[in-house]
Amino acid sequence: DNMMRDYLESDANYVLQRHIREASPDIELTRVFGNRNLESQLKAIQDEYDELMRARPLDQAKLAKARDNDIRDITAMRDRLVGTYGMPDDPSSFFVRAGRAMRNVNFVTKLGGMTVSAIPDLARGVMVNGFSKTMKGYGALISKSPAFTANKSEMKKMGVMVETVLNSRSRLMADLVDSSTRTNAAEAGLDRVTDVFGKLTLMGQYNDINKAINGMVTADSILSGAAPASRIAKLGISPATAARINEQFRKHGEVLDGWHIGNFEKWDDDYAAGVFQSAVLKDTNNIIITPGVGDTPLWSSSPIGRTVFQFRSFTTASYNRATIGGLSEGTAQFYYGTAFQIALGALTYALKQAANGKEIDWSPQKLTLEGVDRSGILGPLMEYNNMAEKASGGMIGLGPLLGTGTQSRYASRGFIGSALGPTFGLLDTVTDATAGVLNGDVGDRVLHSVRTLLPGNNLFWIAPLINQVDPGMR
Repeated sequence: DNMMRDYLESDANYVLQRHIREASPDIELTRVFGNRNLESQLKAIQDEYDELMRARPLDQAKLAKARDNDIRDITAMRDRLVGTYGMPDDPSSFFVRAGRAMRNVNFVTKLGGMTVSAIPDLARGVMVNGFSKTMKGYGALISKSPAFTANKSEMKKMGVMVETVLNSRSRLMADLVDSSTRTNAAEAGLDRVTDVFGKLTLMGQYNDINKAINGMVTADSILSGAAPASRIAKLGISPATAARINEQFRKHGEVLDGWHIGNFEKWDDDYAAGVFQSAVLKDTNNIIITPGVGDTPLWSSSPIGRTVFQFRSFTTASYNRATIGGLSEGTAQFYYGTAFQIALGALTYALKQAANGKEIDWSPQKLTLEGVDRSGILGPLMEYNNMAEKASGGMIGLGPLLGTGTQSRYASRGFIGSALGPTFGLLDTVTDATAGVLNGDVGDRVLHSVRTLLPGNNLFWIAPLINQVDPGMR
């Protein structure tokens, strides 16, 4: 034991997270597909394309390309699930470890206001469940309904309300999920600083409240039979399983203040209980968007891709799930939920400007454009627009077209940080500050640059105080 002590990980939370991260995908892939490599499924795809190519010889080149693309995407999703896709040849190399450390530094220096930025999340429940059901859920929270208390207990047992402890959504949004192993005390310490910072942002508490409310609405819709058949099927519940879930609810469930509480721990049908929990968790992670393996481009899994794409996973996931998914369903609640989300995006802009002591542009054009940008409804499209505005010095883009200037979300970023991600922007800031100090030009701009390098400098509950003494904010 003494010989191995230096090589053992003593952080139980880290060990459990790694174990779950690595073991769970293998278990689920084997359970659903028979083996973790998807051998029979990939062979079936290959055989189907072979039949098509024999039947349509003139389209062989097109079909071969489609086959290769399909197999590439499926194997990539499989490898992403198990954490091996894009794995560098030497995960312990200096550049890989430095990139991982820099992403942690970016998190603690740049995302202190992430909870305020997440205000538009409140509209996602409206887009999926409608205004009345969602507001009824928030009403249960505000009125301290016993149904909400019972539901919180259910959600915790399902693993829905664990963000305050694990900060898993924040880590996914900041692209901090990495299959590589920590190798020294400095990296372990930085990882702990990241965890503490995540708790200081209060994002975990905010996520848990929203997930509890939307999970409550989803569970009620399933147990009461109010959810349409198409949505039940989308959540992975067959008609036969839905009947088994309803039978278990009749035997063990209860209705409190009009809410259906499953009490699933008492169910004697383990399969029905498992499907019910899985459906609620899946729907909650879709409403309060948690980036998944299929939400980002494949190139973003490489070490350099992770660095360039940092902080953009949520934008892409939101566009894929909220916008594309909502448009395909075409429900009325999606459209008025979108309007609500844009309005909350505009509110976020106003709050951020006020907190930074900057003037708020109340013109309809500016509020609408800022609302669209901060709501994430156009996802990467607004990212491209913002980069174009930055690259052209405010000459090209929607802002210049409407006469509202560049977007406030990109106002403090240089072009390098806008195009190549926060790590390259951080290096640019360090270079700028260092040059100013060495040249004896420690002016307001340099002092502000130094401030942006401090961990927690923009935590939303302390940043307004720091802004009062930051000369770069005057």
